[in-house]
Amino acid sequence: MATRTERFSSTGPEPLALDVVDRLEGVERLVEPWHDVWSRSTRATAFQRPEWVVPWYRHYAPRSIALVTARRSGYLVGVAPMFFRDADGQRALSLAGEGITGYLDLVCEEGHDKAFALALLDWVRTRSGCSVVELHGLRADSALASAPPGRALLDRLGVEDVSPALGLRYANGAAATLEAFVPEAHLRALRYGRRRLERVTGAAFERADESNWRAHLDALFRLHGARWRTRGDGVVTNDATFRAFHDEVAEGMARRNALRLWSVRAGGQIVASAYGVVDGGGARFYLHGFDPARSAWSPGTVAIGFAIEDAMKEGLREFDFLRGAEHYKYDWGACDRALFRRTIRFDTRT
Repeated sequence: MATRTERFSSTGPEPLALDVVDRLEGVERLVEPWHDVWSRSTRATAFQRPEWVVPWYRHYAPRSIALVTARRSGYLVGVAPMFFRDADGQRALSLAGEGITGYLDLVCEEGHDKAFALALLDWVRTRSGCSVVELHGLRADSALASAPPGRALLDRLGVEDVSPALGLRYANGAAATLEAFVPEAHLRALRYGRRRLERVTGAAFERADESNWRAHLDALFRLHGARWRTRGDGVVTNDATFRAFHDEVAEGMARRNALRLWSVRAGGQIVASAYGVVDGGGARFYLHGFDPARSAWSPGTVAIGFAIEDAMKEGLREFDFLRGAEHYKYDWGACDRALFRRTIRFDTRT
């Protein structure tokens, strides 16, 4: 059996029916209705799309799946991708995508998120067989950050990280220039890098599409690895599971026009690349790499500058650098937003 069904009452006039999918084949059958729910949400990011979560299940937790769906009058209104894990010797539930995802959350049609979060916690406490919920990467407006847990031995919410983002500005409906909000010192570095690349080797800017994304992704992995090897650090893109996961994500996101691979060519070769995804709220910048032999020309800065300008041309509201307080993010003028971790421990005897 791929699913089992539990029924709970929401705070609305009709109950929510919760289906718990625990097999990958059951998850895969839900991709299109899940995408429809995502498209009707005003809060969900690209990291709640099935094109991100299903590959994560496949490559990181294929035997621990607990995808919870919510239906109202038989109509799918929410999806909470979760997985079972061990937490200090206790069986726990967490949101799928943990460890390599910018934001974690449920995805829900507008108006049902609070009821879904309440019903989800009720299911965890009474039917899941888990005594712990460990939620990471929550934004402040997530219903899972504030939903009352019912009877709980512990309910702790705290900041676990920051997610710097750059608000993009427009004037009279048109995109502003970077000069409107990027600090002048960093603009000088960007201009210098562009001039050097154009003068010495010529420079061209490209955004990958569905026909050529694989070549651009391969270049990103190569450049990211080369950069970090020069620093003597571990190279995450050398991990076979990480590579396979992002190959699948990139293919799925490209089909939905949600993949963004921004590349800088010099002398006909890609010398810097930036990788991200987009949603209704903005561009989510995930990873970048550049040729360390050209580091004096700031090719990484040039690639990010191109990515930000491209996001402005699309009319996106922000360029989101995602979790981590690396100094280069603040060079662009990004401001911190908190990411939260919530731990709930239930007394399953009640």
